[in-house]
Amino acid sequence: MRCFYPMRSHPLQSQYLEAAITILVADFQRANGILPTFLLSLEYPLPQEMSIPIYRIIQESLTNISKYAQASSIQLELTTTSNTIKLIVQDDGKGFDITQNTTGFGLQSMRDRTLALGGELTINSAHDAGCQIIVNIPLNT
Repeated sequence: MRCFYPMRSHPLQSQYLEAAITILVADFQRANGILPTFLLSLEYPLPQEMSIPIYRIIQESLTNISKYAQASSIQLELTTTSNTIKLIVQDDGKGFDITQNTTGFGLQSMRDRTLALGGELTINSAHDAGCQIIVNIPLNT
């Protein structure tokens, strides 16, 4: 496993979230040989106080896939509606038992970032069944 991104205190560096995710996905492909398919459908630019945690959740998801999943296919979807941001990161890797493996630092940081935005994080996984991370964050309109 190789690190595929540099840690930065401000990862978006005045970029829109979509551009930062595109770079993150390209870096992941270079490091792992897998090009995630991704759908980004944002009705409007998100404020930085939402964009950075969402970026970090995606980054951590891809890091976990790189380290543990042994996946050959990854789907990433980030969409907004008038009142919700929805993020789905899914892989076809080896999966894990969610009753035993959900207390790691990476998963906990994703959970904490989601909760800080008033959202919900759902993890669906089982041995040999891949993993799906779903984040729903309400938008205050």
